[in-house]
Amino acid sequence: GAAEGEDAAGYVRAIGRTRAYQGVPLWGFARHALALRATGGVESGSRSPGFNLGGTGGGSAPASLGVDLQLGSSLTFPVRGYPEAVQYGTRAVSASAEYRFPLALVERGAGLAPVFLDRLWGDVFADAGGAWCPGACERGFRGAPARFDPLYSVGAELGVDLTVGYLAGLSL
Repeated sequence: GAAEGEDAAGYVRAIGRTRAYQGVPLWGFARHALALRATGGVESGSRSPGFNLGGTGGGSAPASLGVDLQLGSSLTFPVRGYPEAVQYGTRAVSASAEYRFPLALVERGAGLAPVFLDRLWGDVFADAGGAWCPGACERGFRGAPARFDPLYSVGAELGVDLTVGYLAGLSL
């Protein structure tokens, strides 16, 4: 146990998330979608690992021609357009609004090659968030903001859904 007046070694973490999606029946081969997301986290303790903020909503691996392959891992506090872990601390919040819409239903392959182009889609988004330590961080994260200093991002994305090897779905 901890001595009188000392904290036990460890940490306490609380994370809250909310997401909302709404399909919108407009033009195209599929419904458009409006998505909202908000996440907040607080932690305290001598072994607190902290929260990282930044990066995309899915894990990415660089490919040729500057294309990112979305591999499906998820960041807790993403803000697109910034490197992963650009801010960190024992407090974090992030939010996103996104409108996704269909562009083309291709459903074609190239001869006998095991690559099949399914569909093209687009989206526009706005992300915001911040991570910080109120006062001094308990573990002494160097460079962590001492107050909420939000990052913002707006943009558009073009997406391509492929099937590779006749089995695996892949989004670019």
